[in-house]
Amino acid sequence: MSISTVPSVTGILNHTSNSNSYSKSKSYDIPNLRKNIINLLHQNHNNLKHVQSIHAKAIKNATQKDPFVLFQLLRLYCKLNSIDHATKLFHCTQNPNVYLYTSLIDGYVSYGLYHDALKLYTHMANHDVLLDNYAVTSVLKACVFQRALGNGREVHGQVFKNGLGLDRSIALKLVELYGKCGELDDARKVFDKMPERDFVARTILMGLCFDHGMVEEGVREFDEINTRDAVCWTAVIDGLVRNGELNKGLEMFREMQVKGVKPNEVTFVCVLSACSQLGALELGRWIHMYMRRCNVKVNRFVAGALINMYSRCGDIDEALVLFNEMKVKDVPTYNSMIVGLALHGKSIAAIELFREMLYMNLRPNSITFVGVLNACSHGGRWNYAAQVRETMGKGGISKEPGCSSIEVNSVLHEFFAGDVRHPERERIYKKLKELNYLTKLEGYSPSTETQLLQTLECIIEF
Repeated sequence: MSISTVPSVTGILNHTSNSNSYSKSKSYDIPNLRKNIINLLHQNHNNLKHVQSIHAKAIKNATQKDPFVLFQLLRLYCKLNSIDHATKLFHCTQNPNVYLYTSLIDGYVSYGLYHDALKLYTHMANHDVLLDNYAVTSVLKACVFQRALGNGREVHGQVFKNGLGLDRSIALKLVELYGKCGELDDARKVFDKMPERDFVARTILMGLCFDHGMVEEGVREFDEINTRDAVCWTAVIDGLVRNGELNKGLEMFREMQVKGVKPNEVTFVCVLSACSQLGALELGRWIHMYMRRCNVKVNRFVAGALINMYSRCGDIDEALVLFNEMKVKDVPTYNSMIVGLALHGKSIAAIELFREMLYMNLRPNSITFVGVLNACSHGGRWNYAAQVRETMGKGGISKEPGCSSIEVNSVLHEFFAGDVRHPERERIYKKLKELNYLTKLEGYSPSTETQLLQTLECIIEF
């Protein structure tokens, strides 16, 4: 990771440690100075420039080496997304303690620098810094996001080596890590060893089962939970809907109401998705009314789900009303409306909405691309489709390449559209041409009469 030049506020750290100013500071009232600096940092915790000024003051009164001041400065730099300053401050510190390591690891994770977080943790372990539960939990977050199973196993081993025991926060992260990496047996082993298998732990395990299509196991875990809050109910509804068990998901929603648990915004997004896929317009309308009764705030996620439900269930006018009522619209919101208009054959309105999106300086993505081209296919506007493809090309947006895989002699081979890296590509493409010729001889040909396939052909050309 490249570290940008840090202002002189932190640069002074490089040459003050051995100066006479620090020895003179022994006569100062260090505890009071430290207290004043920390109080100032608390009062200005949302302003980066003020934090930098306070840092400069700490350097002048020789409290910059105080571990409490260092910890607060490092934590605030990370919180204010000034990761360069935090890194510079850390590396200017002699013999940083576990709290400083943990703060910077947390900062890296929050900033999405998972590889840097793992490297820093390894550095800490190699320098015999005594680990604690917070440091381990922080690095396990990075392992989860990075799907770094090997690193996670090493950390798991260090937990036992350092005698930390299976702390609840560590155990929960290990369960999540193993589950996300497809090692459900290991996730279950960690879960079974937890002294307190509460509803939070079971909810995590239940979600992992649904992630891997293990619907029955997920429902079984849900049945084992005694205390079920809105998060728990939402997790089981979401898991069922994602796995195509739409009616079961809606049944769970009804049971949730019977039990008197108030749904949250995410719950409504899940059930509206089920209605959308089932084409259940009347049920979707009732859920919309129920949301109003529950005084649920219609944020952009809920609004997008409502627009998607109404447009897919046949009421494009209501979808437009909701869209026009929204004060803040983002790319997914525009995408939902464009796709809905295209679905209903309103090509002109979809194209106008796309133009409005560009005018608002919102960057279209591949979903926008498919939606607009679908609208063009319905309206026969192929000239405009060409312009859309050109616009998307200039914006650097492209369709994800098609992918297929086949296992031969216990070896998995993956193929991507336009990929020529396979060592046997010449023989493979030769055989494909032969198969294509034979299928045509048998009278087989692709069906291109539908407008959707015509749209896909345009995408392929792009």
